[in-house]
Amino acid sequence: MLTAAEISAGSTRLSANKLKTSDKETLLSVIRLYLKSSAANFPDIGAQLDALTDSSDSKTAAKLAAILTKIEETGFGVSELTGGRSGLKFSEQDELSMQIRFALALLGYDLPENFSGSLDASGSSFECSDSYTGSVPLEIW
Repeated sequence: MLTAAEISAGSTRLSANKLKTSDKETLLSVIRLYLKSSAANFPDIGAQLDALTDSSDSKTAAKLAAILTKIEETGFGVSELTGGRSGLKFSEQDELSMQIRFALALLGYDLPENFSGSLDASGSSFECSDSYTGSVPLEIW
């Protein structure tokens, strides 16, 4: 999922082996945008992020910082515009969703079964494809 170089670069974003406050806020916000109503199943994500401290044996904070860097490079505005978690319909769909799932798994969460596989298998009712063209019915008086 992450290369040694990406984890090393993630380490440079840390302060005293911890995620910086702004990075914690951004990562928490991205995760909440992704989870939407399922965020209630993960009530202590903020506390988990606050408690992370890397050591020579554990590089979880650096990995999360690396994931945040990848998300920032990829962007996520398009995904929100097309419907949020269930509408991630652009070329980085699987990569972005896997990054967020990986972040949650790094924090020690057991993900629900509907988080496995592609987002299309998540049980969501919103469908959209790359070739989606919206239509609006017009009433002529």
